[in-house]
Amino acid sequence: MTSEEIIVGLLLAGVIWFWLASLRAKEIATGIAKHLCTKAQVMLLDDSVALKGLSLARNRQGSVSFKRVFRFEFASDGRERYQGKIIMLGIDIIGSDMDAYRITEE
Repeated sequence: MTSEEIIVGLLLAGVIWFWLASLRAKEIATGIAKHLCTKAQVMLLDDSVALKGLSLARNRQGSVSFKRVFRFEFASDGRERYQGKIIMLGIDIIGSDMDAYRITEE
């Protein structure tokens, strides 16, 4: 094997690792969004989250990890859409937020 083949192989392995880690983080964020919506008694729209930000940041141990910001939409009455946000560092949740929403009486 030449050094070029080794470099290409390492780059390909890195891309695959990043893709799998991103899928795992999105899966975790979707579960958290579902939990937050269930707890708030609102409806998670589209049953998914979307990646809105990606950067590098240090965790509590000082290691560098990917910081991901996911957005999701929810509704309390089925008419108006509200936004929520989940912030992850690696696969750890470091924050979440949901817009103020109208409470409907049944």
